[in-house]
Amino acid sequence: MFKKITGLVLGIALFTMCPLTAAAAPMVPAPYTADQLVDLSRAALAGVSSYHVDSVESTEFTYPATPQANFSYVETSQLTATPSCIYYQVVESVTTGGSTETKTVERYTSFEGNTLKEYTHNNNLPWGFRSRPVTQKGVTSFSMPDSFSLLKKNAGQAAIPVYTDGVVYQFTEQASKGSSSLVYTFDAASLLLIAIHAEFPGTPANNINRMEYVITYNMYDNLAVPAEIVSAAIPVS
Repeated sequence: MFKKITGLVLGIALFTMCPLTAAAAPMVPAPYTADQLVDLSRAALAGVSSYHVDSVESTEFTYPATPQANFSYVETSQLTATPSCIYYQVVESVTTGGSTETKTVERYTSFEGNTLKEYTHNNNLPWGFRSRPVTQKGVTSFSMPDSFSLLKKNAGQAAIPVYTDGVVYQFTEQASKGSSSLVYTFDAASLLLIAIHAEFPGTPANNINRMEYVITYNMYDNLAVPAEIVSAAIPVS
C-alpha cells in the first residue's frame, strides 16, 4: 500500500524551465556516464529533508483555416514532499473551439505514527478524509530516495555520456515512446536533479508540445496539513 500511494502521488508531469544563461561555460565531457550519475544523485537524496516539483505538460494544435478546431491541453502540477507529509496539486485545462474546461485535484498525504492519512479535494467539492494503518512493519515515514520517482536507472544509461559546464551536469535520454528526448540537468555541487526538459523533434508546425520539471530541495521542511482542512474534512470510505 505504501509503494502504491507514493507511486500515485509522485507520478507527475512537467514544468517550463528557464534556459541556462548565455554566459555559461561550454559543455565538456564529464567523468561519469549517465548510469553512474543517476546512482550518485539517488545517493545524494538521502541527505534531502524535503523537495518540491513544479511541472507542466501541454500540447496545442492550431488550424488557421478552421480556428474552431483549435485544441489545447495543459496540465500543471506541484508536489511538495517531506518524510511526514506530501502535498500534490494538479490542474487540467482543455480548450476546444474557444471553450475551456478545467479540473483541479489537491491531496495531502501524511504519516502520524503508523497511520497514513489522506485529505483530497476535487474541484469545488468539500475536502474528504480517509486513514489506514500502514501494514509494513516499522514504516512511519516517507523515504526521500524511495519516494522520488523522477530519476530511475536503466541499462541503456551506461552508454549515455554526461556533459558539464562546471555548474551543472547534463545528459539526454530517449523517451520510452521514442517520440521525444529527455534532457536531465543536475546541480554539479550537490549532484541533485534540478530539471528535466523534453525535446520533440519532427513535431508538425501546427503542433506545440512542452513537457518539463523543475525541482528544488530543503526549503519545505515545515509542510503539514493545514488545520482548517483537518477540521473541515469529511470522512469517506
